[in-house]
Amino acid sequence: MTVTNEDEVYKFYNETFKYLYADLVATIGEKSEQVSFELQACLSHLVVAKTTTCLETATKNYDKAHGHLVRASLDCAKLIWIELRKRAKDFSSDADLMQLGHNSTMDGCYKLLKESEEFAKKARRAEVTNTGVNPEDTIILWYQSIKALNKFLDLFVASKVSSIKKVRKTKTFKDRLWDILVAFVIGMIVTLLAGYASGSFELKKPDFLVNFLYSQTTVQK
Repeated sequence: MTVTNEDEVYKFYNETFKYLYADLVATIGEKSEQVSFELQACLSHLVVAKTTTCLETATKNYDKAHGHLVRASLDCAKLIWIELRKRAKDFSSDADLMQLGHNSTMDGCYKLLKESEEFAKKARRAEVTNTGVNPEDTIILWYQSIKALNKFLDLFVASKVSSIKKVRKTKTFKDRLWDILVAFVIGMIVTLLAGYASGSFELKKPDFLVNFLYSQTTVQK
């Protein structure tokens, strides 16, 4: 697709790029240097196109500006996908959360993950092939994958997830405490047995018991 005027560039900016860029900043909480670089390159070509008196030069620069804007949009989509996929993996790799942390079924959850992966594979193949493929169509594929990941993440209920993690943390603490107590008791027993076996350990009556017995013997005399 060849862009020949500024209206087409601005149309793509308003209808595609700015929404993806807003989603990216909201998702990762910061601006991307790569996206900023592409955006600056786009603006540079727009400046040339707007200031030149040569129609051919203007047309070429509008097309180049559009190309940078498309690459910036692709970067936005892929960065959003990477972040959401990482979050989804935190849930999908946790058996407890996959069973109890959502209001859907496990089949429903895995279906959305599979759908996301399929769209992502198509997008990657389209980028690698790059023959007869409109880059804007590739952006749509990435966005479809993103939508599936968002649906997957939306299935999980914060209160359920928090409760599951809290119960698991409490159980882990109790298990560790029990292990420590068992290890302590076993250590004491081993120490006592080793002391008796070597003859280096002698069990003595407590001082208060010795004093009591001694005083009783004195009184009888």
